[in-house]
Amino acid sequence: MQKENKKVSIAYFGGYECLYSRVITTLKGLRENNVKVYECRSRHPIILLRLISLSWQYLKIFRRINILMVCEAGQSYVPLAKILALLTGKLLVFDAFISQYHVNVLERKKCSKKSIRAIWYYYLDKVACILPDLVFLDSPEHIDYFCKLFDFSKRKFSYFPIGADNEIFFPCEKEKTNSVPQVLFWGSFLPLHGVEYIVRAAKILENRKIKIGVVMIGDGMLRSGAEKLALKLKVRNLRFKNFIHYKKLSEIIIKSDICLGQFSGSKQVQIVIPIKVYEAAAMRKPIITGFSSAVNRFFKHKKNIYFCEIENSESLADGIENILKSKKLADGISEGGYRTYKKNFTPDKIGKKIIKDLTNLIEK
Repeated sequence: MQKENKKVSIAYFGGYECLYSRVITTLKGLRENNVKVYECRSRHPIILLRLISLSWQYLKIFRRINILMVCEAGQSYVPLAKILALLTGKLLVFDAFISQYHVNVLERKKCSKKSIRAIWYYYLDKVACILPDLVFLDSPEHIDYFCKLFDFSKRKFSYFPIGADNEIFFPCEKEKTNSVPQVLFWGSFLPLHGVEYIVRAAKILENRKIKIGVVMIGDGMLRSGAEKLALKLKVRNLRFKNFIHYKKLSEIIIKSDICLGQFSGSKQVQIVIPIKVYEAAAMRKPIITGFSSAVNRFFKHKKNIYFCEIENSESLADGIENILKSKKLADGISEGGYRTYKKNFTPDKIGKKIIKDLTNLIEK
């Protein structure tokens, strides 16, 4: 039995969702590396009571930790965490993970760039990254973008990947229940996913008389539009399914022959690695996604992933057809992706990366 890590002990702080991938791999990675993690968590619907609960939980354990870490995308908790860190003499770390301004204003277009709400999102991000001693994102490309958008120095930033939980996502023999090869997409139907290109690619393959079944799992802002497009195009080889429990997702991936990433021309596509890429790689499945600088840092075309052109349904359809027609290509991508996952993206590897950065921060 390994000894507890004496250099790093953490209070993980915020209103996080326990089954969110980033939370799972972060906490599991730290604990697998023998870091003591105390969770200070509240999801109370009344914000004031939530903040009081978080403060009370933290004040009960602060003597046992040396790092106060605000959860992923927890910008609104950072000011309180900063006060608590100052009062108790602890270092403050924030896993920004996303920009609220970028996601809500530039990507999802929930409000105009000149609106008060947009200004609020911008300064929420900015203040949340000024206050901590260290800020995490999920890729070097994301750090570059973040620092340019908010005029930050990179000195305060580091990154660790999302990865995938290897107790849920792992290679397993496929149950031979499908009459035709299955192509699988799962996600929240956000603009960066480019779901319309998947629908059109399904129709292209149908016109080419390629026998496949395309399954799209999830819900979100573009689900209705994707369904309407499928009806308009009279796509017969495509099915939509509702969200399933996180721990049941692997059972669906097992039965798939190809897994899909994201395909829009969004800026975010270029700066992040989709969670679904990690999960498919962990299950030794061939993956197709639109070319991305962030993904290309670890994944290479036809070696451990298949890159198609961004916003190009023909290119996506070609990729699916090429993989289906070449077992050698499919097996090579599957094995290469799995090796890449094992080398870089297990919770254990993620935990080691976080601990290295936190240890450096403590020893400054």
